[in-house]
Amino acid sequence: MLTVRHLLCEYLAEAMGVDTRRPRFCWKLAEATSVRGRAQRAYQVVVERTIGERCIALWDSGRVVSDQSVNVEYDGSALGSAWDCRWRVRVWDENDSPTEWSDEARFVTGLFDASDWVGEWVRCAQADDHQHIWYRKRFETSALPGNALAYVCSIGYHELYVNGRRVGDAVLTPGVTNLAKRGLYMTYDLREHLRSGANVIAIWTGPGWARADGSYGKGVWKQRPMVRCQVHVNDAIAAQSDTSWRCEISSSENIGLWKGGGQGTYGGERIDARRHVVGWNALDFDDSKWTHPVCDAQSIELSAATFEPDRKVQILRPVAIDNRDGAWRIDMGRNYTGWFEIDLRGGRAGERVRIQTANRIDATLEYDQESEYIFDTTGKGSFCHRFNWMAGRWVTILGLREAPRAEDIRGYIVTNDRQRFGAFECSNALLNAIYETDLRTYVSNTVNAAVMDCPHRERYGYGEVALACTWGCAIPNFDSAAMYTKVARDWFDVQSDDGMVNTIAPQPYSGAGGTLWSSAPLTLTWEFYRAYGDKRLLERAYPVLQRWLAYLQKAVTPDGVLMPYARTSRFLGDWATPHGSEYGDTPAAQLFNNCVYAYDLTVMVEISRALGRDDNAQKYQSLLSDLRISAHRHFFNPETGKYLDGRQMSMLFPLYARITPEPLRQSVLELLNRDLAEKGYMDTGSPGLPIMLKCVLEDLRQPELLYPCLTRTAFPGYGFFLARQETAWPEYWEIDGIDSRIHTCYTSIAGYFIKGIGGIQSDPAAHGMQRFVVCPWCPDTLSYARTTTASLYGPITCNWRRDAKRMTLELSVPPNSRATVRLPVPVSVEITESAVPLGRALGITQQNPIGNRPTFEAAAGQYLFQWEAPEPTRD
Repeated sequence: MLTVRHLLCEYLAEAMGVDTRRPRFCWKLAEATSVRGRAQRAYQVVVERTIGERCIALWDSGRVVSDQSVNVEYDGSALGSAWDCRWRVRVWDENDSPTEWSDEARFVTGLFDASDWVGEWVRCAQADDHQHIWYRKRFETSALPGNALAYVCSIGYHELYVNGRRVGDAVLTPGVTNLAKRGLYMTYDLREHLRSGANVIAIWTGPGWARADGSYGKGVWKQRPMVRCQVHVNDAIAAQSDTSWRCEISSSENIGLWKGGGQGTYGGERIDARRHVVGWNALDFDDSKWTHPVCDAQSIELSAATFEPDRKVQILRPVAIDNRDGAWRIDMGRNYTGWFEIDLRGGRAGERVRIQTANRIDATLEYDQESEYIFDTTGKGSFCHRFNWMAGRWVTILGLREAPRAEDIRGYIVTNDRQRFGAFECSNALLNAIYETDLRTYVSNTVNAAVMDCPHRERYGYGEVALACTWGCAIPNFDSAAMYTKVARDWFDVQSDDGMVNTIAPQPYSGAGGTLWSSAPLTLTWEFYRAYGDKRLLERAYPVLQRWLAYLQKAVTPDGVLMPYARTSRFLGDWATPHGSEYGDTPAAQLFNNCVYAYDLTVMVEISRALGRDDNAQKYQSLLSDLRISAHRHFFNPETGKYLDGRQMSMLFPLYARITPEPLRQSVLELLNRDLAEKGYMDTGSPGLPIMLKCVLEDLRQPELLYPCLTRTAFPGYGFFLARQETAWPEYWEIDGIDSRIHTCYTSIAGYFIKGIGGIQSDPAAHGMQRFVVCPWCPDTLSYARTTTASLYGPITCNWRRDAKRMTLELSVPPNSRATVRLPVPVSVEITESAVPLGRALGITQQNPIGNRPTFEAAAGQYLFQWEAPEPTRD
């Protein structure tokens, strides 16, 4: 039986604060039986607004003949701010039979216009920028609310309380943005918290990325922590932030410089139990001695935080506790990013406990990651981060009179709470460990809906990381659409008036990166479109991309090649490779940046065509053709047949960017293959790695080229990291003497396993994964591999195994989607599907072979393919 499930509005199951007037709806079809070819022929969407017990009809789409089940746009009555809405959907299947109605899903609209904000920006005038502040306000409600919403925007972090109870379990809200341009607000449901009569709303704030002194990021912020709030009850504003509120400096504060840029020190937190006030957020608390906040002015744009918030997604327990001359050394078992919590006993009033964090076994304190707890007269208490985070594995506790117990210690992994769908497992334990460590490193660097280079020293969202993580980690493995909509907007926000895009987002910083870094708005939105088919994001990105390419074109020399340009870029090439890093004055960096420019133009041609802007597509195609000719002439040596020194990226990137003329492609490819075989490792770094993977898997379709690099345990390589007991990827291939052991320089290799060995890839002719490609690679050194990846239509699974000279491949195609399958076997081999010859199998449509491999289209359903194959040479 076909059912409709997993309803999403703007990619969220419960979308709170949707700030678009035309939200989009997605749903998945679920099939409880093994029927093949399940598909949607038509749909009907109904949307209603709830006001207490009443429902007001907003839109009934009627029966719409369409197989679209992703991003169906609302087309009903105009939506208003702070509306609580419900929606449901039913579909007609491939036989034109209707399903039952889905369960209802909910979305709440945000505040569409600046005039909808009546609450004022307020701050505590007596506080320094490092202190955490309590705010509170009493108000009345005449009856139990049918609808009750709070909108809270903070420059800095906040927690919301109503009548003494915490609202929600999100942490470090509302996320990070370019505070010079944009602030985020959270939308909270207060129905379970308010009572008839008197109530109190309370907010605990911390500074986060806001710093008025300008010490962070060379003075680019200069923003004071402040908060803005309003409460809507039954369509009326019941409370709003203003100078009638009360505020007080709380019992905690940030300590450390919070200063980024290479040698960043983001410090920790101090809890002074002597200052804590029990019940400060309760209704009956006497706040008459608290001061009133002052109003402040802000001109930044406010946007809803319509992505999964940060949460404590996993708890870690210590694996060892050692006493080192009175200092307690705690091993949490792995490097992680998040919070550390410890219950403390035996202290005297005023005594301090120091909590230091390191990400290396031979260090005690790194990057000023030190926190403090000051005892009150009770002699016991608990420390836990609240408005900052730590990143590391080893925690040293100083100043304890009593030994810490394992049951008193907890580590919380904090990240945006996205559901993980992707999975990979094979018969090689090393490959499994590489895959999981890659995702662990990615999660450790994803906080506040920003993907960072490292979570301890810099916390910067570098642009080459955006491409690597989007393509290789995020989209294939996590429910990423909502978060990456926000990440893309962060990149739009760091573009200057002249078109230059900062190399870092959302917190801009000068002096790093190159063309690939600044191309993140293009590379990210293109990968997003390939996975989700979202043209709305492409439309929003398009003017940003036009200005960026116009900026680059101005840096093209009369020779026709791109050369170093000014402003916030060092024109870096491949960075952190085994042979070093390529600076902007080197030929290797210049070749790399020209290849990036060619790749950007290639993608822009595709984007222009997808948006129906054919004239622009022709313009960019003309620029691309000229650049390819000029770059080949400038960097290719016809005597050696090589680009520059013939290193891997110098040969591969011109191939991928189609700078290499067609008659020379095979000879260049042979030289590349020879270098890979002779070295046995990938001679590339942070920006080059995703390009290499994309080229080998999606263009050349030869995953076998990189397989030997992944099974080695010698330097340089992932196996080398794991042999050295690393639990996340470090900053450089050579790890001796390297401080950062949690870095995204080498993330994206997870994509190799999903797209290479599992062979699940997007269809270049049909973006959005309603149609996709499955072309698994089955090396004879593996006896099995199991692969699952996510799509908006449901999980896609490709599992294969080799038993007694027989290959078995299990394929799962979600309802309302189709797969083009290329099996890893010559066309001459007999193939069965569920014990039936392939040509007679249900749901299979034969196509012309590609590369001597049987190729066919598979409708939705579960499949079991088998054929004879040789035994593996080793496992």
